[in-house]
Amino acid sequence: MKLVEQLVQLMLSSCVLSLSNLFSGLDETSPLRYIVYMALIRLAAQTNLIHVVNPKLDELRRWLTVWDVGTAKAQALLRGLYEAYTECKHRSSLFYIPFVCSSF
Repeated sequence: MKLVEQLVQLMLSSCVLSLSNLFSGLDETSPLRYIVYMALIRLAAQTNLIHVVNPKLDELRRWLTVWDVGTAKAQALLRGLYEAYTECKHRSSLFYIPFVCSSF
């Protein structure tokens, strides 16, 4: 890999970690968490760092309820997770995402 590509990858990795820290630092009831989480999913997929997102089903259900985002945004988040995991080829982690959809 060229030096420039390595630097870009390093910068993007830092951005993923910064978004992850921002998400963790926000109040759990803050509606900004949804926006940060969606950005985190997209960037993690682009950088093949989707393992940083690593959602747990119970947490994800609770967050979507606490954030009160509505069905359309919940579906967008779940679709984003599915596409991110597909893009990063983490197929072993995909099996549980459709089960989340059935609870909304």
